[in-house]
Parts: sequence; structure tokens; C-alpha cells
Amino acid sequence: MGVASDMKKLSEEIVSSHNGRVNMVAELEKNTSDKLKGFRNEQKKMASDLMKSFKKEEADRAKAEADRMKEFNSMMSGINQEKSDRIKQLEADMLKAETLRLKEFNSLMSDIKKEMTDRIKQGEDGRAKGEADRMKEFNSMMSDMKKEMTDRIKQGQADRAKGESDRLKEFNALMSDIKQEKSDRIKQQEADMLKAETMRLDTFNSLMADIRKEMDNRIKEGEDGRKKGEADRLKEFNSLMADIKKFVDVENKKTVNDLATETGELLGKIRARQDERKKEQNARNKEVMMLLKGFNTERSKMSASWLGMSKKKTAAVATPKAEAVIKVRPVKEAIAEVVIKENKIVVEPKPIVIKEVPVKEIAVAEIEKKEVIVLTEAEELEAKILNFVSRHPKGVRVGDMEEPLGVHRMRIGQVAKKMLNDGKLKNADNLYFPIKKNN
Repeated sequence: MGVASDMKKLSEEIVSSHNGRVNMVAELEKNTSDKLKGFRNEQKKMASDLMKSFKKEEADRAKAEADRMKEFNSMMSGINQEKSDRIKQLEADMLKAETLRLKEFNSLMSDIKKEMTDRIKQGEDGRAKGEADRMKEFNSMMSDMKKEMTDRIKQGQADRAKGESDRLKEFNALMSDIKQEKSDRIKQQEADMLKAETMRLDTFNSLMADIRKEMDNRIKEGEDGRKKGEADRLKEFNSLMADIKKFVDVENKKTVNDLATETGELLGKIRARQDERKKEQNARNKEVMMLLKGFNTERSKMSASWLGMSKKKTAAVATPKAEAVIKVRPVKEAIAEVVIKENKIVVEPKPIVIKEVPVKEIAVAEIEKKEVIVLTEAEELEAKILNFVSRHPKGVRVGDMEEPLGVHRMRIGQVAKKMLNDGKLKNADNLYFPIKKNN
């Protein structure tokens, strides 16, 4: 018994040690999973931060581009306004100069007309004489004036055309410089953005490579540690099982005789207990037999007494209404009325039934003298089972009868099966029911 207890404790320790190792491996896996999860979260966070930074820079670039476009449009609007103002001013100056020239020409023509009128008034002689000279002089002067006016107009047109061409050339040069400056700025910004983005991608790739390398190293270290630990634990477990086997073999050799002796003693006790039960059963059977004999004697005396009383009553009364009918039952029916209470047999006789019958039907049953039967252990158990099942019309299981009857369920099952085959009980869904007798 001590070896079995030690074996049980040793097995529990082995199981507990194995469970502890399993829990340790599970905890290691959980920690590794948590670290991997943390790495993933950090990676996601870093990617999210990089994406936010990229979006912010994109927004800043878009805003700066919008500001530059706004500034460029404002500058172009200023240039256009300045150009329009210069053209308007030039047209106004040209109109003013032309008006002045026309005014001078008109004034000169007025002076000429006045001078001619004065000369005409000075006398016809003077006119006739100097008419040709004056006309010649006048024509020469008009030709000079015309030439001068033509030269001035051409010079003004040439100056205006040259000034307009110079302004257009200056404006085109300014626009070309602005476009070149804008193109250079855009190219420089694109180059800076590409360089910064390349640097960020290189940093991110380097960081991801470091993370992957570190994760691979940690996973490899964890797998190597788990493999090594598992191999060590298997080796230790195999060594422990070998020691247990040796110990069990040695102890088994030592305890075989002890177990055989204990088994023999136990069987001897069981046989002694069975003998005691048989003696107790025989004593109970004798007691029942004595009780039944006494009951039979008392019942015979009572029957004779009632028979005498009925004869006296018949003689005394001419027309009696009724007479008691005494039914003397056989011994088998009396045995069937035995009730088991607390593993003791108690005889409960049924009361005598008195009924009124006509005088013609008066009859006295003959007393059947039957031999008292001594029940065997199996028959007594059948009686107990039948009595118990009869008191449970809804059905009982074999396990339900074990404790009330004080008999092992295997024995009850054997007897119940025999009673089932003999037609004393019926079975449905492992429940035993009494067989109803047709009246």
C-alpha cells in the first residue's frame, strides 16, 4: 500500500513538473508573441508617423505653391497694370504733342494769313511787285513747313515704334526671367523633395531591416532555447521514467508476496462474512418459520371459534341476515405478506374481512395445511426485490435498490434478470416494473 501511495505521489510530481514546463513554454510563447505584437505596433506607429509627416509636407508644399502662384499672379497683374498705364500715358503724351503741333501749325497759318492780309492792304503795287516773290517765298516756306511737319511726324512715329518695341522687348525679357526663375524654383523644390523622400525611405528601410534582423535573431534564439530546453526536459523525463521503472520493478518483486497475503486475508474475511450472513439468514428463517407456525395455530383456533359461534348463531336465529366468511389463506400467501423493515422480517397479517351475504351463500372455507417453506438466500432476495419494486410502480433502477436492500448492485442485477426471465418483473429503459395481475 505504501508503494502504491509513493507511486501515486511520484506520478503527480511528474505530471506537475510536466505541467509546469508546459506553462513555462506557453509563457515564453506568449512573451514572444507580445514582443512581436509590440514590434508590429511600433512599425505601424512609425509608418503612421511617416505618412502623417509626408502628408504634412505635401500640404505645406501645396500651400507654398499656392502662395507662390498667388504672388506670381499678383506680380503679373502689377506688370499688366504698369504696361496698361504706360501705354495710356504714351497715348496721352502723343495726343498732347500732336495737339501742340496742330496748335502751332494753326497759329503759324494764322500769322501767315494775317501777314498776307497786311501785305495785300499795303498796296497793289507792292502786291504786284512782290506777289511773285511772296508767293515763291510762301511756297518755299510751305514746302519747308510741310517737310518739317513730315519729318517730325515720321520722327514721332519712329520714336513711338522704337519705344514700343523696346518696351515689348523689355517685357518679354522680364517674362522670360520670371518663367525661368519659376521653373528653376520648381525644379529645385522637386529635387529637394525627392532627396528628402529618398533619405526618409532609406532610413525607414534601414530601420525595417534592423527590426527584421532583431526579430529573426530573437526568434532563432527562442527556438534554439525551446529546442534545447525541450531536449533537456525529455532527457530528464526519460531518465526519471527509467529510475521509476527500476524502482517499480524492485518494489513489485518485494511486494508480490505481501499483496498475495493481503488478498488471501481479504478473501478469508469475505468468506467469514458470508458464513456469518448464512448463519444470520438461517436464524431469521427459523424465526420466520416459528412465527408462521404460531400464526397458523392462532388462525386455526380462531377459525374453529368462529365456526362454533356461527353454528350457535344459526341455531338461535331463524333468519339471520349475514354470517362472517372467514378466509383461511395458504402459507404461500402469508409469506408474500412478509414486509422487510430495516433488514428485518416482520409479519403483518391482514385483517379479517366480514361481509354480509345471504344465508344460502354461507360457507366456511376449508383450512389448507401447507408445509412451511424455508427460503434460500436467492429466494429471500427475490422477495425483497419484488416487495421494493411493488412499492414503486413508476419503476426503479438496480442502483436505486442497492442501499435500501443492503446488497451489492451486481447481485441485485443477477437476481432481477432471473426474475425478468421468470416473468415476475418487466423492464423498460433499464427500469424494473411490477407485473400487474388481472383480477
